[in-house]
Amino acid sequence: MKKLLLALFAIVCAFVFIGCKKPVESCEHEYVDGVCTICGEKDPDYVAPVKDPYAMYYHTWESDDLGSVNYWDSKESTVGDLSAYVFAGFWDTRMNEDKDGYEWYPLLANEKPVAQNADEDGLATIYKFEVKVGSQLKYATMTKNEKLAKYNNQEVKLEDYLTPWKEMFNKSNGIERGSETLTGAGSIKGIGAYYQATENGFNEEAWNNVGIKATEENGKAYLQFEFNVKCNSFYAMYYLASSLYTPIPASFLEEIGGLAKYGTFSEDNKLSPVDTCLSTSFYVLEKWENKKEIVYKRNENIKDGDRYAIEGVYIEILEAAKTDNEAAFKEFLANKIDATSIPSTQLDKYKSDPRTTTTLDSSTFKLNVNSCTQEEWIAMFGVNGTITQTAPDKYWQCEPIMSNNNFLRGLSYSLDRKNLAELIGRSATGEYFGSAYLSDPENGVAYNSTQAHKDAVATLLEGTDGYGYSLALAKEYFKKACDELIAAGTYKSGDEITIEIAWQTQASVDREGAAIEKYITDAFNACGGGLTLKVKHFPCAVWSDVYYKKMMVGQFDLGMGSISGNALNPINFLEVLRSDNTSGFTLNWGADTSVVDGTLKYDGKDWSYNALWQAADQGAFVADGKLGTTYNADLVSSKHNEDGTRTVKFLVNVVNTEDGQVKTELTDVVICWYDYTEAYEEAALEWTVEEGTGYVVATVPAETESKYLGTIGFDLYFSSEICGAPTTVYSSFYSYTKAYDEETGELLDTWFEETNENPSAPVSESGEAISYVAASYEERTIICAALEKWAVENFITGLTLYGDGGYVMYQDRLVPGSGSWDNYIPGYGFGVQAEGAITKALGA
Repeated sequence: MKKLLLALFAIVCAFVFIGCKKPVESCEHEYVDGVCTICGEKDPDYVAPVKDPYAMYYHTWESDDLGSVNYWDSKESTVGDLSAYVFAGFWDTRMNEDKDGYEWYPLLANEKPVAQNADEDGLATIYKFEVKVGSQLKYATMTKNEKLAKYNNQEVKLEDYLTPWKEMFNKSNGIERGSETLTGAGSIKGIGAYYQATENGFNEEAWNNVGIKATEENGKAYLQFEFNVKCNSFYAMYYLASSLYTPIPASFLEEIGGLAKYGTFSEDNKLSPVDTCLSTSFYVLEKWENKKEIVYKRNENIKDGDRYAIEGVYIEILEAAKTDNEAAFKEFLANKIDATSIPSTQLDKYKSDPRTTTTLDSSTFKLNVNSCTQEEWIAMFGVNGTITQTAPDKYWQCEPIMSNNNFLRGLSYSLDRKNLAELIGRSATGEYFGSAYLSDPENGVAYNSTQAHKDAVATLLEGTDGYGYSLALAKEYFKKACDELIAAGTYKSGDEITIEIAWQTQASVDREGAAIEKYITDAFNACGGGLTLKVKHFPCAVWSDVYYKKMMVGQFDLGMGSISGNALNPINFLEVLRSDNTSGFTLNWGADTSVVDGTLKYDGKDWSYNALWQAADQGAFVADGKLGTTYNADLVSSKHNEDGTRTVKFLVNVVNTEDGQVKTELTDVVICWYDYTEAYEEAALEWTVEEGTGYVVATVPAETESKYLGTIGFDLYFSSEICGAPTTVYSSFYSYTKAYDEETGELLDTWFEETNENPSAPVSESGEAISYVAASYEERTIICAALEKWAVENFITGLTLYGDGGYVMYQDRLVPGSGSWDNYIPGYGFGVQAEGAITKALGA
């Protein structure tokens, strides 16, 4: 008992001494983390290590910081990538059970779309589905701004789902993507009319006619969408899956100053995207240090089983990558990022590294082609160009050899794609479409695997290495080109020709420019054609300039780049090859896709590319194989009146078929003012139709007539609906020019009067409405192959170089979603961020 009491006494004493932190007389100080374990004294020389709060986050990089996650108001792919972390769609994708593909499942929605008016083929225009509201879904933000912090954990309301539609398609907001998807497959009934009606702000009457309805039934919230064109339930889901339709509280937009301010820095930089963005997806913005780092934290409001379990995402802004091909790789070796492609200079050393795996391509990079003659270029890009307008001193000088088909064929054969892929660590391919493109998305059938596709490109691969390369064929076609051009007097023997390749960055030139230049010039200069070819390179200062300032506006010979998208609807994607640029993303110029040349055949008919594409995508009015003319107008007279007004008369003709498949009407007459400083103004005019005739009379008020200066004309707008798909089209007429002397104010130009004695507004007298939208996946694959074959043979697909797949290194702390680096799924990847895990701190 005495021993027990002594032991208890010792324990109590120890507790007293330690609890009171009273130092003993001669403590030897055993410090742990800066504190003595015996006496509790702090080490005066101790410096606590800084713990990396992001050590368990997935680390990646971007070369640009555009200061925004606002993908509504940007077409930059970088902004789209950043927005994907915080913008959720109605549906998301995940690996299937067999880990050999992916499947769709509801995310913001609670179910897949349900057809409300299905026909015998299972197609419908109206679809409905339940969405998450209330306690099922809450907004997340990490802002410290008092006004905006109240939205954290605020429940989503049904009306919030309508906000992005109302605001994005409100024309007065000037949102970058507001003019997209107004027509064609996937467009919503009435959305185009709503866009046009909101030029001066929200128009409630027009909104009420939009095919989007929000209802509550039996305590559940539903959205109903009415499409312009029939589709099956899968495509209804696909068309609506965009994260651009994520919900937003209207009051939040009022707080930050509108949709254009969403997810951006405020003008005074007091607010960052952390403050001006609400998350509905798996991550929420945690930090944004401009030009340095962007950080996302796991959004605990979104529960989805074990998916998206990684704590966060850290993005380093690595501007050095614009000029240094090894910049990202150096960061990887320094344990600063989690994944990187292997630069060509390091392939031999690292392609067998245990951290290295290979990926398949989801898109392909190409040398896009400008094969216009100078006359064709001026028609599309000159001062009165149909695509864009260019001042004469900025005209691109088209090199005549670029419009010779034998030269272009030789270019294609000269490109050793397999060798290039090995040099730069990419996947070799001669295909226009990447592996992710599915012609039957419900059953996972890749378009490139179909017999229709293989037959379409067979003649182009015959006699090559399987990827389209043949030095012998390249020389043969180059020689034919030289003979033709010299015989025509375009060049003379001994001439040296220079063509230019436009690139995204200097790093791209350094990585592959020399190899491509060598393939082309070695083959051409050895063909014996009597001409010499040189290649020069133009690296853009900003990577996106190669698109917006070079290829999309015709300022190039060849241009490196790629457009991706619509992987589950290859036919729709082929719109980017139309020479009239209806998609806004045409990169290849030369062949006129509106003509019928007898080489594009389907269903026993000859077609133009535009007509067959439109018939398959949304339905078309076709006359003699071309898109038929459903409207036309001609200026009859333009007269200035004594009371200061102006009277303008037009002859207008439209097509309306008895079966209702084609409906066309004039909707607006607008006066336009283009002055000499490039400013623009327009005003709608009152107009009437002369009974029993096709004549339309419009009146310009005296105030407008006296106010407008410069080149003045008129636009007539028509609404044309074909097979249920609406389009808004217009005709322009330049009527008169008016200017004043700057010093005297005197009217310099007499009022221009115009009278047309023989007005003519021809439309297609014969034609038929044709739609292949309801065709089976198999039949649509055949149509897609016919379009692809014509496009490839006319060089409007560009010259494929390589796929974006290749050798990729991952840090060994990462666990892929399937548990294996062998299960790569085109269009989805390894599922690292969605379904993977991190086992230790970066660099540990």
